[in-house]
Amino acid sequence: SRFANYDARYEYYLGRNRFVTLAGFYKKISDPIEEVILATQGSTVTRFINAPQAKLYGGEFEYRTRFEMPFAVPVLENPQWLFAINYTLTFSQVSGTDELIVDPSQLPTRVLAPASVFALDGTTLQGTPKHIVNSQFGWEAERSQTTLLLGWVSERITRRGLGALPSTRETPGVQLDVVHKQDIEI
Repeated sequence: SRFANYDARYEYYLGRNRFVTLAGFYKKISDPIEEVILATQGSTVTRFINAPQAKLYGGEFEYRTRFEMPFAVPVLENPQWLFAINYTLTFSQVSGTDELIVDPSQLPTRVLAPASVFALDGTTLQGTPKHIVNSQFGWEAERSQTTLLLGWVSERITRRGLGALPSTRETPGVQLDVVHKQDIEI
C-alpha cells in the first residue's frame, strides 16, 4: 500500500500542563489491504485483497489538564488531579470499479478481476471505526499515581464478506481500566 497523508494541527496552551488541540487529517491509500471471507466447498476461508484505493478524513479534539487538589490528603505528598479527553471522528471510503485486482477465490493462481465484482466501491474501509473516545481521570503524587481510563470505539468491519457472505463486524464498546503505580523502597 502507498499513502499520501495530510495533517493540520492547532494547539493552544492554557498554562503549564494544560492544553487544547484541534486537528484535521486526510489520507489517500493506494492498494489498501483488506481481509475478506469467501465461501468455498461448504465452508469459509479468509484471504487478503488489495482494494484499488481508499480515502480517510476526519478530525480530532484533545484536552489535557493537571490541577491542585481542592482538599488536603494526608497520605499523599503534593497531589495533583489529572484529566484528559480525546475524540476522533473518521470517515472512510473504499473506491474502485474497473481497476483489476487479484481474485482471492482463484488463489494460488493469479487471476485478475474487475474491482466491481467484489462490490467494494463506496464501502467503509475495513478496521476503521467512525468514533473513538479516550479519557483519563486520576491523581498523582510524588511516589504514586492512580488513573481511571475510559475508552469507547464504535462499530467497525473486521473482515469483509464477499459474495453472499456478510461482513464480520466488531463493536468494541466501552473499556474501563484502573491503573495504579507505586514506588516502593526496599
